Amino acid sequence: MDHLLAMSGDVESAIAHSTSLLARTATTQTLGILDALLRIPDDASKRERLREANLVITREQIRQSVKPDAHLIHAITAVEELDRVANTLAKRVRDWYALYDPETERQITDHPLFIEAVLQAPSPQAGSMGAHVNEQDLTILRAQATAVHDLYIQRAALVAYLEDAMARETPNLKRVAGATIGAKLLGMAGSLTRLASMPAGTIQLLGAETALFRHLRNRAAKPPKHGVIFNHQVIQHARPEDRGRIARTLADAIAIAARIDRFKGEYAGEALALKVEQRAQEVRLINRVKPVRSYEEQPPARQDQRSYARAPQRKPAYGKNSSNRGGRR
Repeated sequence: MDHLLAMSGDVESAIAHSTSLLARTATTQTLGILDALLRIPDDASKRERLREANLVITREQIRQSVKPDAHLIHAITAVEELDRVANTLAKRVRDWYALYDPETERQITDHPLFIEAVLQAPSPQAGSMGAHVNEQDLTILRAQATAVHDLYIQRAALVAYLEDAMARETPNLKRVAGATIGAKLLGMAGSLTRLASMPAGTIQLLGAETALFRHLRNRAAKPPKHGVIFNHQVIQHARPEDRGRIARTLADAIAIAARIDRFKGEYAGEALALKVEQRAQEVRLINRVKPVRSYEEQPPARQDQRSYARAPQRKPAYGKNSSNRGGRR
């Protein structure tokens, strides 16, 4: 940029243009620094003034490029990583504790409840067929369970942060999709701006890319009906044959909610959520009783359902019906 300005010699106009560009979005403190740089005496180098002014503009633009939804994406990514790590360590504690008290390990299937039981159980159940474990081994085992319990506490804190941050930054998306699903959609899209620019059909299949490409490669494979929005309660409570229509309605509402949040429109989360619930009720009622054709309307059954396809006849290479009657040449 400097050599172009040197060729044109219009350094002052470049400074004025940079100042007007920064004045649209810069803070008061940054504008004060830039104004001080531009008020350097005339005997100073104009190139140095332009360089310092551009550095101020660049720092301000980098600072403003970090949007609030970036914190939401990192938070939901941390929650997913904590889930993977905590589940892996909880399985290890289960296998380890089963040597000491297999009955408790069998009775409690939920990982967080099992970890709490391990920390609170002073001794195995009466009549347990578990092996004897000395106090040193049991201390290490409970220390491992304590570490897993701390991960569950950290996860709960992150989920609470997501609830508050989503209600503040994307209230419509939180109301329609929920805090966890909404944050996952933001993470898959990359930002709120990208999510708001996506059509509803793309939002419906976010998270189901593997199944989608499997269908595109092989038409015999069924196409996916939903992606990460499958975890939404309105789809979970629906019958399998109704989930496709309800998922499309939910994706439509999510697309509208994301655009409202992106362009700071008025709150419409309650109305969008109500439309999703009403549509889900309509789909359930429509598919609850399917019309059955009467005996007269049903087509007559065929005597033989098998079809005998006639194999194509091959033309003999030699002989009477051959086109090559002259024999091998």
